[in-house]
Amino acid sequence: MWVSIDPADGAYLYSGLKDKLTPESYRNAIADNTIIDYLGKYFPRRGDVFFLPAGRIHSIGRGNFVLEIQETSDITYRIYDYDRRDAAGKPRQLHVEESIEAVNFDDTADAAPTQMPTASTSPRLCLTSTTTSLSTSRSAIHSPSSPSLPAMPSSQPPMELKPNLKKDIPH
Repeated sequence: MWVSIDPADGAYLYSGLKDKLTPESYRNAIADNTIIDYLGKYFPRRGDVFFLPAGRIHSIGRGNFVLEIQETSDITYRIYDYDRRDAAGKPRQLHVEESIEAVNFDDTADAAPTQMPTASTSPRLCLTSTTTSLSTSRSAIHSPSSPSLPAMPSSQPPMELKPNLKKDIPH
């Protein structure tokens, strides 16, 4: 889940698909650099919440400042990288075939943001995350039946969260 904390003017992110894809159309869209055309593009406002269930393609664009809440996962599949190059001038490794089993090709609903509850009913958390590659995770996110975090009384100091250093698949 992402919570938009302070997006810059024009900041955007991608979450979910506009239309269903097949594994073959997915491969083709990545190969011809048109995968972004198939993704839901959103311009977040402060307090927008994006739910990112397992299998949802997602990417945080430039100018976003977000809180990212997730289960621990050591797997990130890079499926598109804007044709960026490594230090040797070679395209960075993509994980297209590995991601086939993880991507939800029917993920066309509920990717739009909802608004965060007011600060008086939400715990105070602070953690930043940015990414510049489209990715998908095969770990599950909390189900709707999971208990929500309790409200933190205003007399308590904010929780301190330390970032979980997520490992990319080796380049």
